Amino acid sequence: MMQMVNQALLSHIITQIKMGKIRYCENFGFTSDELAKINNLSTDELHYLSQMPNTFLEISVNHDLLKKMLKRIKTKTAEQKLFDRALVLGASIELMKCFFGAQPYEVSERRRLLGKQISVGRRTITDIEKSSDAWYRWQEACKLDPKNKKLNSLDALDNLMVIAEELNLDLAMLWKQVRKWENLNDKA
Repeated sequence: MMQMVNQALLSHIITQIKMGKIRYCENFGFTSDELAKINNLSTDELHYLSQMPNTFLEISVNHDLLKKMLKRIKTKTAEQKLFDRALVLGASIELMKCFFGAQPYEVSERRRLLGKQISVGRRTITDIEKSSDAWYRWQEACKLDPKNKKLNSLDALDNLMVIAEELNLDLAMLWKQVRKWENLNDKA
């Protein structure tokens, strides 16, 4: 195991030295003198050094940093699932920009990856029964959690997606309709 660590590190360091990235190598803890000596080793000497049973590299785990990184990965994964779920439910580029700050090319590429085609043009909810049911469910969601009134929060998006899934509605249509309803409600 240690031989593999030595070999991998030496190979990487030599490549970086040849590319002129001395400061990068020094960040590993090597001194300029050590880097010069490593650079001047013959192929055989490098081989012998890499095969030594002991490693000259100390490896330790920064537990606090690892914990933070693992938490960040969970958050990022959950956000990506939410992003993908929104696209599958018919989210528009405008919606994706509002909630995720996504650029049009990001949305298009992710749609392609998910195999999701979106129809072009303005879409509206044509079924009056579904429309009133959606409004009722949205009002209930807002009563349960006032944060939903902020139509740019991920909580609101999650509730909109649940409504879209339950009523088999296009998410972009539902989002536009709810915004319209909320604007009318605010003016009343």
